[in-house]
Amino acid sequence: MMCKTRLINSGLMILVGIGFYAETVQAQTRREPERRSRSEMLLKERLEDRLKTETADAIKLLNQDFTSFAEKYLDSDAFGYSEEKPALSEIVRMRKVLNQFAAAPVLLLDENQEAVLYLKMTEEESKAFAPPAPVKKKTELDVTGYGDDIKEVIKSGLADVQARNYQDFINNLYPLAELEQLKEQERESWLVEQLSENDLQLKQLQQDFQQLLSIEPTITDFQGMTLAVYQISTGKNYPNANQYRYQFDELGEPSDRIVAFEKVGKNWRFVDGNKQAREALQSARGGLSRDGFIQLRWELKDSEWRIVEIPFF
Repeated sequence: MMCKTRLINSGLMILVGIGFYAETVQAQTRREPERRSRSEMLLKERLEDRLKTETADAIKLLNQDFTSFAEKYLDSDAFGYSEEKPALSEIVRMRKVLNQFAAAPVLLLDENQEAVLYLKMTEEESKAFAPPAPVKKKTELDVTGYGDDIKEVIKSGLADVQARNYQDFINNLYPLAELEQLKEQERESWLVEQLSENDLQLKQLQQDFQQLLSIEPTITDFQGMTLAVYQISTGKNYPNANQYRYQFDELGEPSDRIVAFEKVGKNWRFVDGNKQAREALQSARGGLSRDGFIQLRWELKDSEWRIVEIPFF
């Protein structure tokens, strides 16, 4: 009888032990998300504090020496200040912008690989930090064009390429905005040299223009421009077959290639395909968002925090 009692007592103790163990495991399991959540919160707080410290140090260093600031804090892929620094007026403006973030809140993004400091600002207030309007240099362009008969324009362009009159070809067909920029940068001769030495491009130009002469264009208005649009085929042996200078998918099937000329005054010229890119680049200079915020953006790169976006720059 006593033996049986001992067995019962032993079995009871085992069951109690198992129950206690199971309850302990369940309690630990319940506490694990709490610990993880607390650990993540502590990490987040440490990173936020670090970004605030980094921002304060960056502001201090910028106020002392731009070159040291750029080397330590600016991402070289996002800013082109590695070889030469901006004008003094731009450095002063950057100091004013960064000083606004001295006590700004931090928001961590992308699994703590990115962060933004953000500030509320009115449109009127933002004008004090926005870049000045570019001063437009008056550039005299001694150009006319090949005329308003598109077929004659293409014939004239082809004739100049074949005769190696590359300067005339560029003056009469390139977009005026590109010609103006080349003249301002004194790079006209460079472009002529590049074209004259590129046998592949010259061969493609001639084949393109010969093909254009055999088809009729579609004359259409597109985004405020009057265009003569051609769709030309690209054979497998075509030189540089996969390289497209311009693509206007809205104007035709892009299975081959779209070539477009723009009516500028009384002359047809190559469409200014870089116009939208220039405008997009200008508008992309991070400024005031639609909901009235500006942001300073950091990214973690090779274990170092780097500034990748400064508003208005």
